[in-house]
Amino acid sequence: MAEEIKYTLNVQSTYNPLGKGENDTKFVLVSNGIADFDRVISEMMAVNPGLERETIEMVVKLEHRIIQKLTMNGMRVSNGLFSAAASPRGKGGSTWDPKVNELNITISQGASWREAIRNTTVNVIGPKAEVMYISTITNAATRSTNSTATQGRPLTVEGNYLKVIGSHPSVGVYFIDAEGTETKVTEDYWSVNEPKKLSFVVPNELENGVYTLRITTQYTRNYTSMRKEPRTVEHTVYVGVEPTLGQAILSGRDGATGAVDSDAKRGGEYILSGNGIMALAADGESTGDITLYNSLDTPCPVETISTNTADMIIFTVPNDLTEGKYTLTIETYYSPEGLRDAPLTLTAPFELNLI
Repeated sequence: MAEEIKYTLNVQSTYNPLGKGENDTKFVLVSNGIADFDRVISEMMAVNPGLERETIEMVVKLEHRIIQKLTMNGMRVSNGLFSAAASPRGKGGSTWDPKVNELNITISQGASWREAIRNTTVNVIGPKAEVMYISTITNAATRSTNSTATQGRPLTVEGNYLKVIGSHPSVGVYFIDAEGTETKVTEDYWSVNEPKKLSFVVPNELENGVYTLRITTQYTRNYTSMRKEPRTVEHTVYVGVEPTLGQAILSGRDGATGAVDSDAKRGGEYILSGNGIMALAADGESTGDITLYNSLDTPCPVETISTNTADMIIFTVPNDLTEGKYTLTIETYYSPEGLRDAPLTLTAPFELNLI
């Protein structure tokens, strides 16, 4: 019975984009992973190990089938845990038009779930890590988003926590060439300096070549304070030349610790950077497969992807995996020229050490 069981959930505080200001926050759940059909069956067997797995699977699948049958024949199913009913949407008329009308299933919590909620302790474990990243770079001269830049023309950088602010001497926007020579973009070249967007003119004195664009800031969403230590995000930019690299994963960074090409915190966000790495399925719309392989080559799919662009992917590291080394792959039909006929598998040039 739900009233006999105590539950615990962990939440974190994060920025609320629908709030009235940058100090408005909301709680988000700290995920413990995804429980699929097999996990549910295993949990049921753990409660009653005397039952055969095949029997439990048959009963659960039969329940699914009957609930589906009843709801799709116009009945509201209420099984104590939840209530489910078909819900038509769209414009009314004399006929049903699939182009403007659709059917959805509306699910609401039942008495058993409400009782479980009352028996749940919610722990606030602090603020969610502020992840700084670059998602898109747009060259105003060519309107391209392939990480190219043109001397003397505006460059727009989009992402998160990019606003350049702070008194630390390292704060600023820099182009760094292959020899490590830094060229700072002075503030008089800036036109936009916002948390999610920077726009500035590329210095004329840069020679054609491959550069590292470095953005360093002490910005936080708290108006009254700044970070004590600045943080940095970097991205490869091709100034006056076209990219020479094919589709490839170039680097990875842990969203919580900032570790590069190494540690990844389970349950946390991980950021991949590269060229043409968007995970795209064969239909050109669905997300492609991102998979972690352990030392036994067991595939462990990534379920939660929050950002999926040609230059960057942000995903949540599955929380139910064991610690250790993993190989990461992306299977995608994406290419800069259009949809591929066959999938391309991209393998990270580093191992992820799950902690």
